[in-house]
Amino acid sequence: ARPQPAAALATPVNALEAWQDADARWRTHINQALAGAYQQLWNRLDALAYLAAPDWETVPRWRAEQEAALARTPRRPGAGTAMDAAAIARFCAHYERLTRWMLTSLPASADLTLRLDDARRVRSVTRR
Repeated sequence: ARPQPAAALATPVNALEAWQDADARWRTHINQALAGAYQQLWNRLDALAYLAAPDWETVPRWRAEQEAALARTPRRPGAGTAMDAAAIARFCAHYERLTRWMLTSLPASADLTLRLDDARRVRSVTRR
């Protein structure tokens, strides 16, 4: 993601930010990293293709599907276990701000945006 405007960081996007980042210290740190070191990485890209979920609400559902598939996978020595619903919600909450931001901002800078439906099928393709 590209950095958000500083004013966008003022309001928490979810309960996790309100509770664990009430002073916006972490989201400000992340935003500064996006404007600094990550910007150097962005500048090295020759082209960017963006697979856009239909909306934020679909993202945790997709993660739950991944976890369900992991739960069905035979265990290997050292393999982790699948997350339950509460763990998935908490995990996804960490990515909500940037995911929502990318859904609105990244299509304007991506060379190719593939908009997906909730079954992950390509519904539209936009070239910039």
